[in-house]
This record gives sequence, C-alpha cells and structure tokens, in this order.
Amino acid sequence: MDHLLGLNLQTLFVNHDHTKLQVESPLLLVIFLFCFYALLTAVSLKRGSKDAAFSIPQTDQMKGIAILMILVGHLFGHTLEPCPGLNHLRYLGTVGVTLFLVLSGYGLSQSLKRKGIQGFFFLRVARIYIPVFLVMVPEVLLTHTLLTPDSSMIKDLARIVVNLPAVDRNMWFVQFIFFWYCLIFITFRLKLSDNGKVAVLFLAALLMLTIPRLSPSMKINAFSFPLGCWMGFHREAVAARIQQLVKKKLFLAALVAAAGILLSPITFDLSDRLMAPGFRGVGLLVLLCGIGVFGHSFLRKSRIRFSRELIAVLFVLAVIGPYLIWVFHEALAGHENMAGWTFGNLASLLLSLAVILFSTMALRFGWYSRFLVYSGRISYEMFLIHGMFMYSFDFILFRGPLMVTFPVYFAFVCLLSSGIRRLGNRIAAGLVSP
Repeated sequence: MDHLLGLNLQTLFVNHDHTKLQVESPLLLVIFLFCFYALLTAVSLKRGSKDAAFSIPQTDQMKGIAILMILVGHLFGHTLEPCPGLNHLRYLGTVGVTLFLVLSGYGLSQSLKRKGIQGFFFLRVARIYIPVFLVMVPEVLLTHTLLTPDSSMIKDLARIVVNLPAVDRNMWFVQFIFFWYCLIFITFRLKLSDNGKVAVLFLAALLMLTIPRLSPSMKINAFSFPLGCWMGFHREAVAARIQQLVKKKLFLAALVAAAGILLSPITFDLSDRLMAPGFRGVGLLVLLCGIGVFGHSFLRKSRIRFSRELIAVLFVLAVIGPYLIWVFHEALAGHENMAGWTFGNLASLLLSLAVILFSTMALRFGWYSRFLVYSGRISYEMFLIHGMFMYSFDFILFRGPLMVTFPVYFAFVCLLSSGIRRLGNRIAAGLVSP
C-alpha cells in the first residue's frame, strides 16, 4: 500500500535537483517575469498620504521586493538548466536575503528600544519556529515518502531541530537569523550603549569571515543584520537624510541607486561581457561621486558646493577607477578569502541600498503598492515554503510553459503562505498569552 502511494505521489511531483527544467527562450522568460511583477505592482498602486521613510508600509514593500527577487534567483539557480548570459540572475536570491537581513536588523533594534527585552526571547522563538515546523514537517514527510523511503522517519523529523538545512537548503537563514537574535538579546541584557551593541555585532560579523567551514551564504551576508541594527539605532537621522535626499536631490538619489545596480552581483557577469571595466567603472564612479556628495551634505549639514578640490578628487577617481574595478573583480573571483567575502557583502548591500532608495522615492509622489505590501507581510512564510514546491517537489512548473505555470505556482505559494501566517500567529498568540 505504501509502495503504491509512493508511486502515485511520484507522478505528481518532479525534483529539480535531479531533473532541471529547460527553457527555450530564457531572455523572454526574464522579460515575462519582470512584466508579471510590474503589472501586479501597477494595478495595486494606491494613492495615500505621504508616509515617512522606513515606516511599516515602506519596509513591507521592501520585503515584498526582496521575496520576489529571491523567487527569481532560486528559479534560475536551482530549478532551470543553466542559461548562458543569464546565470547571474541567481544572485538575486542572495541580494534578496541581504535586504531581508537589513530590514530585520532595523525592525528588531527599533522594537527592542521601544519595548525592551521583557518576553522578547520566547516571543521571537515562537514567531520564527512555529511557521518552520508548519512547513518543514510536510516537507520531511514528502522527502521520506518519495526520495528516501529507507531512512528513519524519526531521524528525518529530528533534523528539523538539530540540522534544519539538511531538510531544506534555504533553512540556513532561520539558523542565521536566530543567531543574530540571540546576540542582540545578549547586548541588551548587558545594557551596552547603542554604539557598543553595534560594535559587538560588527565584530561578530567580521569573525564569521574567518571561520573556514561556515556556510558561504552566511559569510556573504555577514554584515547585513549589523548594518540594519545601526540604521535602527539611528533611525531619525538615517530616515531624515534619505527622505531629504529623495525630496530635494531626486536625481542624485537615482544616480546612487543606479550605481548600486551596476555594481551589484546581478550585473557583474553581464558587465564583464559587454564593456569589461568601462561599464563597471562608470557605475563605481557614479557611486563614489554620489556617496561623496551625499556624505558631505550629511556631515556638514550645508549646501553642496562643487569646489575645485572636490572636482580634483572626482577627476582622480575617474583616472584610478579602472584599477579599483580590477581589484574589485579579483576579490570577487577569488572570494574564498577575507577580501573576497568583504567585497561580496558590499556588492549585495549596494543593490539593497538601490532598492531602499527606489522604494523611498515613491514617498515623493504618495504612492504605494498593495501587492508589494501584501507580499512583504507574508514574505517570511513565502521564503519557507517556496523552495518545497519550486525545486524539491514541483507539482506545476514542469507541466507547461513557465509563462503559464509560474503565475499558478506564485498564486498557490501566496495563498498557502497567508494560511500558514494566520495559523502560526494564532498558535503563537495562544502560547504567549497567560
């Protein structure tokens, strides 16, 4: 009976670790995915009151963008056959996680400053691990039934507690975020100053880069959560400056955001093929100019003046730009070292900065997307569940053209994530309430 059940289930699912999906026109698929997400964003736009930078709706929108990036990144990284010319899109998953961690650090530091650590640990553990159990138990059962029927069910279930990434490769994120929650809890418990807390977090991030067997996914995101905490501890200043940049110097904000995209891992392979160092040199120069001018305004709180000295500095940067690009390239090419991991963190953080700036630009026009806000609110649950039905147990993507099956998959993941979120919140509320 169990054997017949396993055979029936095997006809329903495809595991893309063993059988990759082939796409006749990968570029057309990329265009479709962009248009699909853009259409959902456009039709859900709503005019609202001009919100403050880093408000809850704004951070929800950013989380929504992050999870959409992760879906595309994992589609190209884990599900499809390698697509020449587009393999760099797999880095979208890395950048999406980077943005998640920045926003998590920002939100958690704000929450702890307002509410303190009373009941923090139990509540956070419940919020993190209840959805994990709701998602991972069914995945373990499917894995045991279809892929490893001879293994011990008890041992398979035990992996949810002792070795979560063995159940799903993306679950390293849960262990990683739990580590940061524990560390920031300790810094509050020790009653360190805000700068002291940030220093401890950045020191821990630096030490991560020296651990030989630590997951590369953790190393490439070592500085994201500490940076988010720094932004949270200095929320008023950071939000005010970003909002000022967007309102009064919109063109400069767009240049910095565009430079973040040019220097990100997403365009790294593409730029090397198109214009070698020239393309990336332009991006680096724009970024350095933007950061220099913005930093001058931020620190001096004065009007921007293009002095002869500033012009001379920009000229020198233009001259040595190709050399800096070569250093950047060599560091990423040999990323199994401290310099490589540091540049890898920087590259992901740059695109995260671009997303933050573009999202905040919408404040100037008073628009927000209900689709992105909705995706952001269920983003954690979507992250937990998307891989199970994308590449581990695909039930729909392989059944036809991806331009038809992907929207069905996406709707299914959204609905299931919403249900898991509601159920998880109810269970957590029941555990926390007296």
